[in-house]
Amino acid sequence: FETYANYKCFWVFSNDEGEGNPNANISTDTENTNITYTRYVATSSTRLNVRSGAGTSYSKIGSLTKGTQVTVSNVSGNWSYITSPLTGWVSSNYLSATAVSTTTTNVGKKYKLSSRTYIYSNSSLGGTKYTYLKGTTVTVLSVSSDVAYIKVDKTGRIGYINTKYLSGYTTTSTTTTISTTSSFTVGKTYSLNIATKLYTNSNLSTGYNYKKGTKVVIQSVSGDVAKVKIVKTSKVRYVNTKYLK
Repeated sequence: FETYANYKCFWVFSNDEGEGNPNANISTDTENTNITYTRYVATSSTRLNVRSGAGTSYSKIGSLTKGTQVTVSNVSGNWSYITSPLTGWVSSNYLSATAVSTTTTNVGKKYKLSSRTYIYSNSSLGGTKYTYLKGTTVTVLSVSSDVAYIKVDKTGRIGYINTKYLSGYTTTSTTTTISTTSSFTVGKTYSLNIATKLYTNSNLSTGYNYKKGTKVVIQSVSGDVAKVKIVKTSKVRYVNTKYLK
């Protein structure tokens, strides 16, 4: 243009709204788009795996039950990055834009343990386990596949158990789930009822010791794990709700 044009000086203007403007906030990456919106877990029956990366080759770092509300902040191909209630990647195929009906008509019903067995702190039937006697009465709060989230009627302890240990339990049609977070309010301040650990991740694997009475503000709750902000330091941590009062 400079060689053949009959001019000595030229002015070049960038497009104020296009890629020519270095200040334009336009993403050209169609495979990794920054976004924020709400979705709901819509698996057919089992839990939805949360992974460390966008693909099944990445390690599983947690799971979510059907109907759980999640916050999507990023998308890569057919995978969504969620920041609440867990942080990680999930398959977009199992997310719905509308609320999903969950669990079964067994929710809210009382059952007795059919034998002496364990009640676990984690939905994978791992973590801390507590021994309960045959005949102990429990209330089912939610169900995912063959794992029930229950409350021991006499003590109020909540935990997970295989449904085969619930006398008279049957699998039936879907209905509305009972809230397991009604006793905890998002935005409300609570105190640690004993000296315990607050963790940097929702699977409660890396933690730091905090004193009894430490004040925290609940940001969200998923099952028996609360995401909290420490009042004194503003650090965000995770804790089992049984340690909050």
